[in-house]
Amino acid sequence: MKKQNYLFVTCFFILFSAFSLTAQNSLSRIELDSLWKVWNNPEHDVRERTEALSQLSWDGYLRTVPDSSIILSRLLRKFAEENKNFDLATDALNTEATAWYLKGDLKRAVKVYEVAIKYATLHRSSTLKNVLIGNLAIVLQELGDHVKALEYYMKDLAYCEKKRDSMLISGVKTNIATVFIEMGDTASAMMYYNSSYEIALALNIKEDIIINSLNIGDVYHKSGNIAASLRWFYRADSVSQGYDNNFYKANIQIMIGEALIEKKELVEAERAITFGLNLSESIDDTQGQTRALTGLAKIKLRQSNFAEGIQFANRAFQLSSETGAVKDRLEAIKVLHLLHRASGSFRQAIEMLDMQVALRDSILSVDNQRGVMRTQMQYDFDKKEALLAAEQEKKEALAKEEIRRKNIQRNASVGVLLLLILLAGSIYRGKKKSDELLLNILPYETAQELKKKGTSDAVLINQVTVLFTDFKGFTALSEKLAPKELVKDLHECFSAFDRICGKYGIEKIKTIGDAYMAAGGLPTPNLTHAKDVVKAALEIAEFVEVGKKLKIEKGEPFFEIRVGVHTGPVVAGIVGIKKFQYDIWGDTVNTASRMESSGAVGKVNVSQSTYEQIKDEFTCEYRGEIEAKGKGKLGMYFVDEAKFSSKSETQ
Repeated sequence: MKKQNYLFVTCFFILFSAFSLTAQNSLSRIELDSLWKVWNNPEHDVRERTEALSQLSWDGYLRTVPDSSIILSRLLRKFAEENKNFDLATDALNTEATAWYLKGDLKRAVKVYEVAIKYATLHRSSTLKNVLIGNLAIVLQELGDHVKALEYYMKDLAYCEKKRDSMLISGVKTNIATVFIEMGDTASAMMYYNSSYEIALALNIKEDIIINSLNIGDVYHKSGNIAASLRWFYRADSVSQGYDNNFYKANIQIMIGEALIEKKELVEAERAITFGLNLSESIDDTQGQTRALTGLAKIKLRQSNFAEGIQFANRAFQLSSETGAVKDRLEAIKVLHLLHRASGSFRQAIEMLDMQVALRDSILSVDNQRGVMRTQMQYDFDKKEALLAAEQEKKEALAKEEIRRKNIQRNASVGVLLLLILLAGSIYRGKKKSDELLLNILPYETAQELKKKGTSDAVLINQVTVLFTDFKGFTALSEKLAPKELVKDLHECFSAFDRICGKYGIEKIKTIGDAYMAAGGLPTPNLTHAKDVVKAALEIAEFVEVGKKLKIEKGEPFFEIRVGVHTGPVVAGIVGIKKFQYDIWGDTVNTASRMESSGAVGKVNVSQSTYEQIKDEFTCEYRGEIEAKGKGKLGMYFVDEAKFSSKSETQ
């Protein structure tokens, strides 16, 4: 699926997943010459020659020399048509449209995509047609045509849902969310972003996790919650580490820098954005450059360095005008207006304001908003109609099955065969169910070892970070709540804790009454376990705090939580032969429990050993040496959940 490149849009930049890979893996001169020789040699068969030309147009020149890619893709299309390979001809059109996009000629790209879609429709290339629809939607959105963009996105989503392709559904929902963001509908956007993020987490798609983390962080940024936005940006940065893609790294740093501007940390913001600008220039990412230049202009505005700020903003305006990216141009104009006004150039300031109002009105016109709403409603209606049709098909299928079953009963031999088939299916389903249950109580590696050997050996792991939580006054609260309500609230909390731990790759160990225990860095050791566990701990504390506020508003009893974290060695393995479970033992477990009991409500209390692992990423408050039951005096720290240190994240 080399050319079926779903272009995942974030709030301010377009992510060509296939393009970034092409940029990272461009062909060498020797490879290009070799492919060219294959194409020009009539002795090679048609398949070899077309494959060589296809590689030249896409992998060879698309990212480096788009003009050459256009010429080659047209040659490929002509050759494919002569040999009646219409899928390949459609693919060639996709390559040409993509090349026009990379050249910055978005309107030309739209025209070629539209031709390609008609071509795919004529020759019934449904898969290619959907790829083209997704690509066209993104370019239309960048041009500011939100109604048409959403119309194509909804067609794309319907196709992906029909195919039940969760990975593609995740990407399309991300794109749809960005339309609602640009239209000012953050509630609808968050719904789609969160849905996409959950799919990405379940499938462990790093690309989509990064994109949606950035998108969700950007929504928080726009709403003024800078601390929350930075948490999501740093989460994206953490996932991107070790992932060789400069496109992600550049845009992550630019977005971190923009958030730091709001915190008035201008030196750190400029360093992050400059880093992102340099990376964007190295991969010829025009939109990344535009956003970075706009960010630098904002910094110069705050530093009262108006002349340099105007230079940056003018460069951003020029780049966005060349590419036709409406929203990028609008941001550049806004900053230019503020810079000219602050510097006393009122005539230029008024000109920029007029341009800003005209451009904003074109994006947020009433007709545009109505069109977006109409498209969403049409999609919902079509989906309901499809469900009704599916229900009717199901009824008809059941009726046919009943007739078929009666016919089978007349034939004893066929009946025996059916029985064998059903038995095999039952065995398969039973095995699948048992595997799922096993993975629900054991880590994957341990479950595989148990299935293979019948036993699982206990192991010593030198560095693990253990988390303990406990609800304050749980016994007293249990006297106020009915048992059913108490269990319901506990289930809600622990289910949320499970999801949070899963998000950060942390292994849940067990619950003991109202206590929750989990650990990072096992069964497979890693280098980020302490940071992962502390991030999860902060999110757990935040979840309980939000629940507490809602309960107070309703006048209902509420939970309060203490969280403790400690890092050290443990022994891990399976205990028992009935209702067995994966467990850990050692002094590290006891110390983590003491961190919890010696902590404070709503706080994450960490030990000295954990602090040493996380001090470069989190701001911590030293509490001194505190007496812990059975352990003597131990150094303890409270982690400040609102102050992630930007020092390590922006390097």
